[in-house]
Amino acid sequence: MKKIYTLALILFISIGNLFAQNNRDLLDRLSAIKMDPIVYYNFDGYKVTSKHYSDLEFSEENIKKNILIFNPQLEFKETYDLQTSTEIAETNYMAYFQLDDENLGAIYYVLYFLKTKENKVLSFEFKKPGTRLALDEIELMNRVLNDEIPEEVYTTTDTEYINFVGRKIHLGKDRCNYMDLNSIQCPYYGQINWSIHKTLESAKETVNIQFLSAKSNKDYFYRIEEQEVDLIFEGVETKAKKAIFYTESGIQSVTSGKQLIVYYIATEVRGKFVSTVFSFWDNDYIDPETKLPFLANQFIVLKKRD
Repeated sequence: MKKIYTLALILFISIGNLFAQNNRDLLDRLSAIKMDPIVYYNFDGYKVTSKHYSDLEFSEENIKKNILIFNPQLEFKETYDLQTSTEIAETNYMAYFQLDDENLGAIYYVLYFLKTKENKVLSFEFKKPGTRLALDEIELMNRVLNDEIPEEVYTTTDTEYINFVGRKIHLGKDRCNYMDLNSIQCPYYGQINWSIHKTLESAKETVNIQFLSAKSNKDYFYRIEEQEVDLIFEGVETKAKKAIFYTESGIQSVTSGKQLIVYYIATEVRGKFVSTVFSFWDNDYIDPETKLPFLANQFIVLKKRD
């Protein structure tokens, strides 16, 4: 896979003029989980990692010296001057990293280093393919600095019950595990990942990027079938992309875990735009009546023709 790497350290002085975005509903789209000293956040397809370095004094020299600890993917080959953002409520430095993938387009990595009241470092790493939402990055950090993240935004690592866009869903004790924030795997019962978006277009972009990411993995999947299907998702009739990915060994046997079935859904649920991806293998425990495993059955009803 051909990839072009571009590294830039840029100055955000008038960021509002560059990104015209409405941030009034960020908290409605935000989910988070605390794993001290790290906090993970998710919104609009972003993966955000925040970490408090209680043993690292805040200074430009320390940040430059430890930048590969903050993100090993930033392989600097020369010294760069870190820049600052005037939009953040605390003294800060920022590094910007962009990966241009021939299949997925731009993937953004943005690192912010904020000064805490104790003169230590609080870092934020924002990773997102597709369209970047710079003002949302700024708003999240300012809300964290001002202690304005409501407790209901945070979830726990317990998957017996999960909150899916305002609906409490019982998955059972010790049946499933978090693979990432808003990403749950239930062995032999399927997997789901989701994100809440500002617009339907953003949700569609996110599921399409996930599809293209899997589709580009030609070393693992030798054939892909895709079609548009009608289904009911969280009580809403909608259309989804169904894709079947065949593994190379599936040439010999396509009936024993050699087909990965995936549903890509972007729609409005309870007044929010949601991107959701369900996946399961053909040898998972699939209900013969619904044609779906346990996890997907909690959310989806397939039309008979599928």
